[in-house]
Amino acid sequence: MEGKCTILFDDPFWVGIFERVTPEGYAAARHVFGAEPGEEELLRFAREDYVNLRFSPPGPCPPVTTLERGFKRRQREARREMQQIGMGTFSQRALQAEHERLKESRQEESRAAREDRERAKFQKRQAIKKEKHRGH
Repeated sequence: MEGKCTILFDDPFWVGIFERVTPEGYAAARHVFGAEPGEEELLRFAREDYVNLRFSPPGPCPPVTTLERGFKRRQREARREMQQIGMGTFSQRALQAEHERLKESRQEESRAAREDRERAKFQKRQAIKKEKHRGH
């Protein structure tokens, strides 16, 4: 299993984006730290709370480049990556897909509950109508 953690400031909180690549595929999770996390807090999180992260379902792995790059090129790429605003695009898509999946399931549940309430309300009205016409 291969993993990567990116800590970034997503106004107004510090957020950790955790990515992992397993034989099943690529998955990402997001954790809000609040204030800027120190080394002690990150180590405590890694020891105790990492297992509680809700990773997105495994998906296709990002393309892997195995080219060995020079020191300065790696330095430039790291600087460019640090200047990017927001999450990495691949992890962002994985987290967004998980968010959409949870949103759709919530919508289905609320739609079913609303239909049940409306059906019960309709049946109650019909029962009242029958009760009114019973003596005629």
